[in-house]
Amino acid sequence: MRPCAVLTLTGAGSGSSRRLDIGLIHGIDTDTARQSLGRALLTFARETSGTTIVAEGIETEGELETLRALGCPNGQGFLIGRPTRLPPTWAPRTVTGAESSTVR
Repeated sequence: MRPCAVLTLTGAGSGSSRRLDIGLIHGIDTDTARQSLGRALLTFARETSGTTIVAEGIETEGELETLRALGCPNGQGFLIGRPTRLPPTWAPRTVTGAESSTVR
């Protein structure tokens, strides 16, 4: 397994999310070291209250099935849906916060 960032914390405290990086996810179905590390990180994240776990970069059925077997509740990647432009029928939405912007 090549060195990679495997866990990213987004937000803080309750409601934060933890993301399993594509560097861990790619080939997890055929690599027992990746499976062991993934299992440990999923256990860690589940035991931290108020977090959401997302596996990033799922590209094969094998990766998806392995993540399901490890108990990963959320995922994203080309297998699930390829990036696309927003349909023209979707109206722009304003996002409020520290810096307001329009999302198109």
